Order: sequence, then structure tokens, then C-alpha cells
Amino acid sequence: MNYLIEISDVAEQDIRESYLYYANENQSLGVRFEKAIKSTINRIKKFPLKNQIRYSDVRVIYTSKFPFGVHYKILENRIVIIAVFHTSLSPRKWKAR
Repeated sequence: MNYLIEISDVAEQDIRESYLYYANENQSLGVRFEKAIKSTINRIKKFPLKNQIRYSDVRVIYTSKFPFGVHYKILENRIVIIAVFHTSLSPRKWKAR
């Protein structure tokens, strides 16, 4: 099945804030972060059921070069990315969203 990818506003904000942080440290680091996120989203699209359900109906896949988990749901013919969360952040922050 071919899935459409949707990125929630919250996930877009997560990506933007993280990109800006890395780009502020080093421009090439920001570019590498952006490529890592795109690569991870492509892996989700190619193999959406590969990643196990972590909580409720949310699946998580981790980027290969950065400590981030991409949290997503599969809804009919769509994959909705609901968050891009740094692995060192407290789970309490996740619940507060």
C-alpha cells in the first residue's frame, strides 16, 4: 500500500527548532540533521509497519545519526508524524503535549 505522509504542526515545530539549534552550532550540522530526518521519514514511508507500537497506536523510529525519535501513527492510507522528540527529554514533556 502506498501511504501519504502528513507532518503535524507540532512535529514541524520540533524539526524546525532542532534544525535551528544544530545550524546555530554549525551550518553543516543543521544540513546533516535535515537529511537525517528526511531519510528517516523515507524509511517510514517504505516500511511503515516495521517499527513496533510503543504506546497507544504510536510507532517510533530513531534517526541514524542524531538522538531523535520520530513518532507516528498509521491511519488508513496516511502516516501522520506527530512528534520528533530528542531521546534525552523527559517523558513527562511528551505527556504534557
